[in-house]
Amino acid sequence: MGPTQRRSELAELAQGALPIMTRYEPVRLLGRGGMGAVYEVVDRRSGRRVALKKILTPDPRQQLRFKREFRLMADLRHPNLVQLFDLGLEDDTWFFTMELIEGASWLDACGRRRDAAADRLAESTRDLEARGVSQSWDTPPSDRDASATIAAPASAASLEDVRELLAQLLAALAFLHQQGIVHRDLKPSNVLVDRDGQVKVLDFGLASQLERDQEFTQALSRTGVALGTVAYMAPEQLQGQPVTAKADLYSLGCMLFQALTGRLPHTGSPAKILEARLHEPAPRVERYVDDVPEELCAVCRALLDRDPERRPTIDALRDALGLPHSTPDPTSGQTASPFASD
Repeated sequence: MGPTQRRSELAELAQGALPIMTRYEPVRLLGRGGMGAVYEVVDRRSGRRVALKKILTPDPRQQLRFKREFRLMADLRHPNLVQLFDLGLEDDTWFFTMELIEGASWLDACGRRRDAAADRLAESTRDLEARGVSQSWDTPPSDRDASATIAAPASAASLEDVRELLAQLLAALAFLHQQGIVHRDLKPSNVLVDRDGQVKVLDFGLASQLERDQEFTQALSRTGVALGTVAYMAPEQLQGQPVTAKADLYSLGCMLFQALTGRLPHTGSPAKILEARLHEPAPRVERYVDDVPEELCAVCRALLDRDPERRPTIDALRDALGLPHSTPDPTSGQTASPFASD
């Protein structure tokens, strides 16, 4: 960042773009997304550096409930969840502060080279992905672009990274689902890996709490913002059907597929993605890369099943991959085969 750009950003902050200037000292703008902007700030009360995210304002009649439910999420403690701190309202602008994570995005940490199309998609959100800023309704590249380049085969080292990061992400999801929270917007830019190799999930629960506010959801629709990101959304979520924890597992399947192959499972317009997810078999990892263990390929296929009832439970995933059951799985009562084929 050049000095001119930094002066411009700090001037913007000083002119009121960042609320509660008496408490928070602006450091830099980290990124912008569909749900708001994120800044690195110093909390003058505690002296710590935190991330501050501005968000669209819910219906004023729902503010008390919104604040109460945020507090419940902020009370959650898990090593793989980013810590939420404070929720505030200033001049009709909602914001909250959270742990500032210095690290890499999920895809970068997995050590995979992305294809040309995925690189173009990432280019438009590179700053956001680096800091975990949620950007809603990202539009994937066209089908033609998506097939332009195939990623190189995964190395043994990168596959080991994928397994380790996947184990941590499953632990975070199992914990959230045990609390009755569905993330609803799981994607690489909402999963960071810090310098110690610790996975940190961001924006958990926020979309699900906002989605319950019908008037707020309608306001989002009028501005073209959706609670979720098309490239990683489950088919039932794209259809507007009730969403369960199994939708998060579909999103996880999209992330795993991209980490293993370097490309998204489906590309094109939102309508094309929905059509493919409703009527086409889950894409196969082995079609694009060699030397990926069969158990990882099978897990990816199962996660991308169009039928949420046929997607594996977290416990079934752990068993298939030889991972420990570190957190109880609230969906473990499923009786159908978790790795049924089409």
